[in-house]
Amino acid sequence: DLSVGSLISLTSCLTSGLINGDPDRVIPVVIGVLALGTFVGVLNAGLVVTLRVHPLIVTLGMGAVLQGVTLLYALGPIGRVPRSFTVLAYGRIWGIPIGATLAVILCILIALLLRYLPLGRQIYALGDDANSARLVGLRRTRILMLVYGISGFCCAATGLYLAARFGVGQPYSGVNYTLASITPVVLGGTLLSGGKGGVIGTLFGAFLIALLNNLLNFMDVSKH
Repeated sequence: DLSVGSLISLTSCLTSGLINGDPDRVIPVVIGVLALGTFVGVLNAGLVVTLRVHPLIVTLGMGAVLQGVTLLYALGPIGRVPRSFTVLAYGRIWGIPIGATLAVILCILIALLLRYLPLGRQIYALGDDANSARLVGLRRTRILMLVYGISGFCCAATGLYLAARFGVGQPYSGVNYTLASITPVVLGGTLLSGGKGGVIGTLFGAFLIALLNNLLNFMDVSKH
């Protein structure tokens, strides 16, 4: 899904711009933003199925559209979030950051879904061989909509987190996350062709990349 970065930028700007410092708007805006992210994900799946175009092409185009909408809404930092909302990024539970806690919980839920629920097996089957999956009766459209919907929901959640972290909406805040969302997945053993991979490997991939980035920063490599 190459639209994740643009969707993160859009949801981050909408969160900050619509709340605009008013605590009473937090709950409805959060619900609306999560619903929007889910809708965009489902729309991606619908376009893939309807147009019969490769998902990379569809989501690349969707990413361009979403980034354009973001820039129409805000060319620079926009809005602000109340101090209570920044707890999402800077708050702690028993000394553990809330953001990290929510990320771990989400990873556990997805891992359980992929391993133990029928939907997880259907996702692997569809990724491995779409034609065979269709022949055994799997509903490709429904599975794609669920998967892309979950992806859109997670992008919206990331936009909420970035709005809480920065305190304002940034129209380019999600640009780097498109590549960053693919690299750890591939490094963690997931095949781009589908049918193989998992959350645990992705976590290790993300950890390794973060470790390398920190080491390079300590070695002052990034400045040369």
